[in-house]
Amino acid sequence: MAQHLRELDGWVRADQFPAIACPVCHVGHLSVVDKIDGIASASSERTFRVREYPQDLEGTFTGLLKCAVRACDTKVTIAGDWAVDVDVDEDGHTIDTEVIRLKYANPALPILVPPDSTPTRVQAAIEQASNIIWLDPSAAGNRLRLAIEELLMKKHIRTTGSDHKPMSTHARIEKFGKRDPTVAGVLMSVKWIGNTGSHEASLTAPEVLDGAELLDLALRLLYDKRDAVLLKRAAAINKRRGLPRKKPTP
Repeated sequence: MAQHLRELDGWVRADQFPAIACPVCHVGHLSVVDKIDGIASASSERTFRVREYPQDLEGTFTGLLKCAVRACDTKVTIAGDWAVDVDVDEDGHTIDTEVIRLKYANPALPILVPPDSTPTRVQAAIEQASNIIWLDPSAAGNRLRLAIEELLMKKHIRTTGSDHKPMSTHARIEKFGKRDPTVAGVLMSVKWIGNTGSHEASLTAPEVLDGAELLDLALRLLYDKRDAVLLKRAAAINKRRGLPRKKPTP
């Protein structure tokens, strides 16, 4: 999911809105219904009337996306910033074009789709991050950190040490690392990203998506056993030096 969402970072042409995976069926892609509606602010319209430069126009936009899979038919309302910019067409001519910057989507475009068996509170924190990533990336990064804390709680990693003093998220991840060093290492990287959002308030949406991809890996290692089953099958084949076959019945 995160890979598709990277195309929405910053300004994009309204007539070239990227194909984003449907947040409901995860199979189809969303496309713009009719067109993006840009609404110029009163102040920019006043400036435009004086200067007559289209690039002076800016404001907000609304739009509707729809899943291409007919059986799904999910619709997503989007909104954000709108402006007129200069671009170059296929013939090399300068043209005025509308550009948009996403700030809101309902239902939210998920930054990752966790395995079904992921704890509810972890899923809730991820959903919160998806809701606000375009409006406040730093706060979204902080929600990913909360997802880690909820995950550690579910794994029975206490919030206090043997001395009854509070344990930091860092220390709790290290404690979990004694049990599962691979997953703990991935969680630690997400924690560092969340730290930036908590203390420096300077995260970008792509950086949050980096954290989402890493958290997705950790959750799949913990709760998606399909890879483990395949690895076990591969080990069995290697041990037998071939596929196990039943002897034919005489």
